[in-house]
Amino acid sequence: MVVFGVAELASGFIAGWLCDKFPKGYVIAGFYGLRAMSLLLLAVMPNLTGVALFSVLFGLSYMGTVVGTSTYTLSSFSEANRGLAFGFIWMADQLGAFLSAQLGANGFDAFGSYRFPIIAMAGVASVAKPINGQAPPRRRHRCY
Repeated sequence: MVVFGVAELASGFIAGWLCDKFPKGYVIAGFYGLRAMSLLLLAVMPNLTGVALFSVLFGLSYMGTVVGTSTYTLSSFSEANRGLAFGFIWMADQLGAFLSAQLGANGFDAFGSYRFPIIAMAGVASVAKPINGQAPPRRRHRCY
């Protein structure tokens, strides 16, 4: 957990710096790619070395997606609409957390292993990567 926590803290700073230098959608896509890679690594290396590498890579992706999404949202919506945008983003995040936990448990019950649910979540992260990479940079949306 310490390794994960240190990597998570570092990714927050790294993501902030990258979002200042590069298009935010690309930064978010990169962190989702890193997340997919960490999950696949855990699925193919279910040993202590795999868990240690997973902790570093997933930790690096964890806060990076939060910081990237937050900076993208702040630059995309007016002050009047940011709260609503963040509300929908974090609601979707919580629904995704619920579904991944529940479906992971169902997958374990069905297969007797977490390998298949982990591979499925790597697939979800892999789909999120190109979607975020296509996000248009810095366009303000007006909602009335």
